Amino acid sequence: MSESVLNFLEEKNLPEVTKKKHTYLMMDGHDQEDIYVLKDGVVKVSIVLCDGREFNITYLKGLDMISLLKDEINKMTTASFPMSLS
Repeated sequence: MSESVLNFLEEKNLPEVTKKKHTYLMMDGHDQEDIYVLKDGVVKVSIVLCDGREFNITYLKGLDMISLLKDEINKMTTASFPMSLS
């Protein structure tokens, strides 16, 4: 994602959200229609396994987009994806 996208979003005066470290941005099972644009920091994308352990999928940092993966046909998320700030 380029700086021009960030400049465009800032020109549209979209709200800026600042989260503290180790807080969740979104979780499966909670209504989430927003897409976040990460300007600064690190976001950990992970799933919770059946036995309760957390499996880290990836870490996002720098300019990136964040959203839940959804099956729009069924209107259900297909897996548990907690996303938290690292």
